[in-house]
Amino acid sequence: MSRLAIAFLLIATLFACERVSNLFGRSGDSGGYYLPLTVELRFDPSVNEAALAYNDACGQPKRLAIGDRFVAAATREMGLAFEHVVTPGTEPGPRENSRSRPAGGGAGDITGSGRLSSPPDGVLTLDLGLNEIDLFIPRRTAKGYPATVTVGASMVYYDAEGNAIYTKNLKTTAKGTVETNDQDCQVKGVDVVAAEAVGILSQGLKKHVATAVKVREQAAKSKKDRSTSAASSSLGGTGQATVAATATVPSVLTFRAMLSSAQKKDRLEVGDALSIAVEITNTGATIARGMVLRVAGSPNLAAQFHSPVELGDLQSNETMRRELTATIPSAETPAQAELLLSLEAANAASPDQKRFLIEWATVPTRSVKAVEVDAIPDGAARFERKKAVGVAIGIGAFRSASVGRLQFAAHDAEIMGRYFQGLAGIPPSRIKILTDEHALKDDLVEVIEEWLPNAVEAGGEVFIFIAARAVISPSSGAVSVIPHEAEPDSPVRLYSLRRLHDALARLPMQRAVLMLDLTLMPGTPGSAGQKEPSWGPAQAELKGDKLVQILGVSGHQEAHQYDEGGHGLFTYYLLKGLRGGADRDDNGVVALGELCGYVREEVLKTAKEKFQNAQEPRCLPAPASKKASAVPLTRLR
Repeated sequence: MSRLAIAFLLIATLFACERVSNLFGRSGDSGGYYLPLTVELRFDPSVNEAALAYNDACGQPKRLAIGDRFVAAATREMGLAFEHVVTPGTEPGPRENSRSRPAGGGAGDITGSGRLSSPPDGVLTLDLGLNEIDLFIPRRTAKGYPATVTVGASMVYYDAEGNAIYTKNLKTTAKGTVETNDQDCQVKGVDVVAAEAVGILSQGLKKHVATAVKVREQAAKSKKDRSTSAASSSLGGTGQATVAATATVPSVLTFRAMLSSAQKKDRLEVGDALSIAVEITNTGATIARGMVLRVAGSPNLAAQFHSPVELGDLQSNETMRRELTATIPSAETPAQAELLLSLEAANAASPDQKRFLIEWATVPTRSVKAVEVDAIPDGAARFERKKAVGVAIGIGAFRSASVGRLQFAAHDAEIMGRYFQGLAGIPPSRIKILTDEHALKDDLVEVIEEWLPNAVEAGGEVFIFIAARAVISPSSGAVSVIPHEAEPDSPVRLYSLRRLHDALARLPMQRAVLMLDLTLMPGTPGSAGQKEPSWGPAQAELKGDKLVQILGVSGHQEAHQYDEGGHGLFTYYLLKGLRGGADRDDNGVVALGELCGYVREEVLKTAKEKFQNAQEPRCLPAPASKKASAVPLTRLR
């Protein structure tokens, strides 16, 4: 072969490899592991409904189904993780004891129906949870727009006895460009970005499960057992081996248990809901009678479950499913507990217990007493604000010792979230509440810059409340919120109001109301002679009445924590005003202009009486026009 021909061959090979790399995701792992295990792959039923919701070039809602893409990609990748992957419905039959991998590393065996001599070595369950697209197309035109697709999945691996030996939650993002034209409403390229995100996610799941220590330990044991079995077979089985092969195996019950939280988060807290999904199968030839499920272990957590649970009888070759629920109990310090789940029956051998270790963190103790503003007034008539969205953020606890705690901030956000639903009429599915360690910078970005664009409809309203500490740039006066994990002198981890304003300017909303109970940090580096805080938006899209900000302070003032009211001083009067205190004309509706005037007067007066200094709220811009001033916020009757 000539040198020129060889060169062309190499170029063609590299090009083909690049195309394969792009197909599976630029940052993914396309290699194979081929652990010597046979694994049954199960997808949660909700995967079938997974779809990305976005608006086309004409503003019409669209949905791109991604469930089938995820099933295909995850099945393919798990075929690279294990020697043999089967799906539910595989029939018993002979199975090879060893396999050789194809040259170049092809996928392992993936079987939808076949014959296995024994149950699989493990079961892998996959649930596609998070699926969002960040895409904003302002009008129909021939143009390209950036699109970001974020997908997340939860994975649980069970061994042959049904013990959950590995769990993982994973989130990945893919970015690309979609195209529109001025002839129709179609958006081209969404499926390409979605496919890349799903591909990267599937490869990540493969890598994590194939490199998990306990899964690899099981694979090593399986390989050793195969070698022992092969050696025994080569010697010929007689005597004792023959007796063992013909012995009658007693009927037993098998069960699996999966632990999950309703919040679907890694770190649990006091008050979080906890559930155990149990699947019991009778593999014997007779009815299993009088089955009982028991929860034991650490008393403080085990006592939260109803136990014992009488399950009754289970027919041969049938499966029963049950779910046990509890609430994480309070504790003075971060707690760890052991849960033991056992299954008993009157006429069947009991399977091994399932053991779980649960860790949870206490919510920082707050001296928060129940006050009148915490409850929604009786008889309040809700608005029907189906197109409105609400975000309530409260950050009072910080990782950094240099940032002082705000006693009521998280509580402020929780109660404001209730007001959004109970008095402002926002559907609960369109409200997000972030507090303390769940208000990292990434959390703020996700909600404000990813969730809001998908949730806000054309002509809708946006209500945002933030109670937190903030810093002011000594050079520009720009105000930035301090997320839970941030240092005040680390601009990379701060979240600026300018960034928030940029996000709001991109929304197809009618109006946004931004309520800021911000405590400005004293002694910020370079604070000598620093400028007054800059609150106003620079974006032309937010001028006029499009954005109204109700600010807790006017300048370098202290935003007080009001023990008597159980909230920040500004938030206390916000809540009191929204529940009727600001209804100056007594018409049962609290309007924007009424709330601005009421809060300013009450906070200014109370700060002077209780704290002997000034705290003067302001509305920016002042709702001078009749239209803005009359915007209804809450309805009381």
